[in-house]
Amino acid sequence: MLSKFRLLTYEISESNYKEYDTLNQQGTYDYTISKPEPLAIDEPSSESPMIISLKSKIGVIGYTKTEEGKEESKEKAFEIFQEITLYFGVEPLDDPEDFDLNDLCETHEWFFSNFMSIAAKSCIETSLKHTDFRSIALPLWRQPYS
Repeated sequence: MLSKFRLLTYEISESNYKEYDTLNQQGTYDYTISKPEPLAIDEPSSESPMIISLKSKIGVIGYTKTEEGKEESKEKAFEIFQEITLYFGVEPLDDPEDFDLNDLCETHEWFFSNFMSIAAKSCIETSLKHTDFRSIALPLWRQPYS
Protein backbone atom coordinates (compact mmCIF):
# COMPACT_ATOMS: atom_id res chain seq x y z
CA MET A 1 0.00 0.00 0.00
CA LEU A 2 2.81 2.47 0.77
CA SER A 3 3.96 2.24 -2.84
CA LYS A 4 0.83 4.27 -3.71
CA PHE A 5 2.04 7.27 -1.67
CA ARG A 6 4.20 10.04 -3.15
CA LEU A 7 5.44 13.05 -1.24
CA LEU A 8 4.20 16.09 -3.16
CA THR A 9 5.53 18.93 -1.04
CA TYR A 10 5.86 20.28 2.47
CA GLU A 11 5.42 23.68 4.00
CA ILE A 12 6.13 25.57 7.17
CA SER A 13 2.73 26.53 8.52
CA GLU A 14 4.07 28.25 11.64
CA SER A 15 7.52 29.50 12.64
CA ASN A 16 8.96 31.27 15.68
CA TYR A 17 12.59 32.24 16.19
CA LYS A 18 14.24 33.96 19.13
CA GLU A 19 17.91 34.81 19.49
CA TYR A 20 19.44 35.61 22.87
CA ASP A 21 22.36 37.89 23.64
CA THR A 22 24.68 35.03 24.52
CA LEU A 23 26.90 34.31 21.54
CA ASN A 24 29.77 31.87 21.77
CA GLN A 25 31.68 29.69 19.32
CA GLN A 26 30.87 26.49 21.20
CA GLY A 27 27.61 24.99 22.30
CA THR A 28 25.05 22.26 22.04
CA TYR A 29 21.43 21.96 20.99
CA ASP A 30 18.31 19.95 21.72
CA TYR A 31 16.32 18.87 18.67
CA THR A 32 12.76 17.53 18.89
CA ILE A 33 10.17 16.36 16.39
CA SER A 34 6.63 15.44 17.40
CA LYS A 35 4.83 12.39 16.07
CA PRO A 36 3.23 13.16 12.67
CA GLU A 37 -0.50 13.77 13.06
CA PRO A 38 -3.02 13.20 10.28
CA LEU A 39 -4.78 16.41 9.26
CA ALA A 40 -7.03 15.92 6.26
CA ILE A 41 -7.93 13.95 3.20
CA ASP A 42 -8.74 15.75 -0.04
CA GLU A 43 -10.82 13.38 -2.10
CA PRO A 44 -9.60 12.57 -5.61
CA SER A 45 -11.09 14.16 -8.68
CA SER A 46 -10.73 13.44 -12.37
CA GLU A 47 -7.76 15.89 -12.49
CA SER A 48 -5.96 15.09 -9.23
CA PRO A 49 -5.21 12.17 -6.93
CA MET A 50 -6.32 11.87 -3.34
CA ILE A 51 -4.12 14.09 -1.17
CA ILE A 52 -3.47 13.52 2.51
CA SER A 53 -1.74 15.93 4.86
CA LEU A 54 0.09 15.38 8.11
CA LYS A 55 1.61 17.88 10.52
CA SER A 56 4.38 17.80 13.07
CA LYS A 57 5.95 20.28 15.46
CA ILE A 58 9.71 20.62 15.45
CA GLY A 59 12.03 22.60 17.64
CA VAL A 60 15.68 23.35 18.23
CA ILE A 61 17.02 25.09 21.31
CA GLY A 62 20.67 26.10 21.07
CA TYR A 63 22.87 26.59 24.12
CA THR A 64 26.24 28.26 24.54
CA LYS A 65 28.85 26.59 26.67
CA THR A 66 30.40 28.75 29.33
CA GLU A 67 32.87 27.80 32.00
CA GLU A 68 32.43 29.42 35.37
CA GLY A 69 35.37 28.24 37.42
CA LYS A 70 35.49 24.55 36.68
CA GLU A 71 31.74 24.14 36.22
CA GLU A 72 30.13 24.18 32.81
CA SER A 73 26.81 25.93 32.40
CA LYS A 74 24.40 26.23 29.51
CA GLU A 75 22.71 29.46 28.50
CA LYS A 76 20.15 29.66 25.73
CA ALA A 77 21.57 31.06 22.52
CA PHE A 78 18.48 30.67 20.32
CA GLU A 79 15.16 28.88 19.95
CA ILE A 80 13.35 27.96 16.78
CA PHE A 81 9.99 26.23 16.69
CA GLN A 82 8.10 25.33 13.53
CA GLU A 83 5.03 23.43 12.48
CA ILE A 84 5.48 21.53 9.23
CA THR A 85 2.76 20.08 7.02
CA LEU A 86 3.52 17.25 4.58
CA TYR A 87 1.31 16.58 1.55
CA PHE A 88 1.16 13.14 -0.07
CA GLY A 89 -0.53 12.22 -3.33
CA VAL A 90 -2.16 8.80 -3.21
CA GLU A 91 -2.68 6.67 -6.30
CA PRO A 92 -6.12 5.05 -6.60
CA LEU A 93 -6.71 2.54 -3.82
CA ASP A 94 -8.04 -0.98 -4.32
CA ASP A 95 -10.68 -0.47 -1.64
CA PRO A 96 -11.08 3.25 -0.86
CA GLU A 97 -14.06 2.62 1.45
CA ASP A 98 -11.77 0.83 3.93
CA PHE A 99 -9.15 3.60 3.94
CA ASP A 100 -8.56 4.94 7.47
CA LEU A 101 -5.91 7.68 7.63
CA ASN A 102 -5.49 7.47 11.42
CA ASP A 103 -4.95 3.70 11.28
CA LEU A 104 -2.56 4.04 8.34
CA CYS A 105 -0.47 6.67 10.17
CA GLU A 106 -0.32 4.53 13.29
CA THR A 107 0.57 1.32 11.44
CA HIS A 108 3.18 2.92 9.16
CA GLU A 109 4.44 5.62 11.49
CA TRP A 110 8.06 4.94 10.52
CA PHE A 111 7.27 5.75 6.87
CA PHE A 112 5.80 9.20 7.61
CA SER A 113 8.39 9.94 10.33
CA ASN A 114 11.22 9.46 7.80
CA PHE A 115 9.72 12.06 5.47
CA MET A 116 9.06 14.38 8.41
CA SER A 117 12.70 14.12 9.55
CA ILE A 118 14.01 15.07 6.13
CA ALA A 119 11.58 18.00 5.86
CA ALA A 120 12.42 19.17 9.40
CA LYS A 121 16.15 19.23 8.67
CA SER A 122 15.59 21.23 5.50
CA CYS A 123 13.20 23.73 7.11
CA ILE A 124 15.27 24.40 10.23
CA GLU A 125 18.61 24.67 8.40
CA THR A 126 17.11 26.96 5.76
CA SER A 127 15.64 29.18 8.48
CA LEU A 128 18.95 29.33 10.36
CA LYS A 129 20.87 30.13 7.17
CA HIS A 130 20.26 33.86 7.70
CA THR A 131 21.36 33.93 11.34
CA ASP A 132 24.60 33.68 13.31
CA PHE A 133 23.82 29.95 13.68
CA ARG A 134 23.96 29.12 9.97
CA SER A 135 26.72 26.54 10.43
CA ILE A 136 24.56 24.18 12.49
CA ALA A 137 24.01 20.91 10.65
CA LEU A 138 21.19 18.75 11.95
CA PRO A 139 21.17 14.97 11.52
CA LEU A 140 19.30 13.71 8.47
CA TRP A 141 17.12 11.42 10.52
CA ARG A 142 15.75 12.05 13.98
CA GLN A 143 13.69 9.71 16.13
CA PRO A 144 10.38 11.55 16.53
CA TYR A 145 8.83 12.67 19.79
CA SER A 146 12.00 12.68 21.80
